[in-house]
Amino acid sequence: MTAQRLARINTCSFVICLTSIAVGAAIGLLGIWGVIPTNQAPFWRSLGTCGTTFVSAVFTSMAIQCFKTNE
Repeated sequence: MTAQRLARINTCSFVICLTSIAVGAAIGLLGIWGVIPTNQAPFWRSLGTCGTTFVSAVFTSMAIQCFKTNE
């Protein structure tokens, strides 16, 4: 992979990471204030999706760092 492609992937994973944090915080606040019922599956599925997306973006960033050190 070229350095430019690695930089693009790293930037994209960083943006996805920040977005998932913001969306997860918004969903959490909506659950706290009762807009999304917390005793039903959609709230927990939405929060779990944000968490999974965040972890995936972090692992992608870690993988990019491995590619950068091997060049």
